[in-house]
Amino acid sequence: MSNRNEALAVLKLARDALLARMTEAILDQAEEIVADAEGESFLSEIESLYDQMGNKLAHLNQMIANLPAELEPQLDAYSYDREDEADEKPKARLPHIPIASQSATQLAPSIERDDLIGLPAPGVSQPKAPAFARFVSHIEQGEIDQAGDVIAHIFGLSPFSGMKCAETFSVRYESDTAVVVKAMRIRQELTHNRFNDALMLMHECFGLQGIEAMIALQKMREIIAAPSSS
Repeated sequence: MSNRNEALAVLKLARDALLARMTEAILDQAEEIVADAEGESFLSEIESLYDQMGNKLAHLNQMIANLPAELEPQLDAYSYDREDEADEKPKARLPHIPIASQSATQLAPSIERDDLIGLPAPGVSQPKAPAFARFVSHIEQGEIDQAGDVIAHIFGLSPFSGMKCAETFSVRYESDTAVVVKAMRIRQELTHNRFNDALMLMHECFGLQGIEAMIALQKMREIIAAPSSS
């Protein structure tokens, strides 16, 4: 132990001894100290006790605070390292953590629900199919009423006219499914400003002519100009 640390130990020992004496004196004069604090005694027991021991305790604490301990010399962390390499270095091993096996009955629910992979989360709407694709789907399933509503919305026609278009298209579809490709060409013809060809296809596929055919083509031109509205 260095001289400074030895001196610090002496001061702390003296402080502890003084604290023990002060504690004993306080307990012996407890009633007088309380009476002095309450103003019922004029003997100044508190001041007397402080003069006897309080000053000394304050001096001891001050000296201890001004005499910090001296750090002891630390052993070199590398003093115990091997100078020669060991012949074989032990291999690090990971701790063994047992994994509870699952029975076939526990795995069954996940296997049975594999068909749900890729579906949107609950509350998230699925992407809406294009309007014409829904129209063709209704035609394939024989749902003429629903198909009429869809095509009436696409062409901007009345529900009655939409129903007539769906019925005509259904007849064409039953005889030749290529009518779907022909109907899709209407958009291409409008894109290239070939209105007469578009009118002919409109009549061949949906039976539209005259003012209704013109209204339908105008509606499709608006759809082409704003694809997001379709």
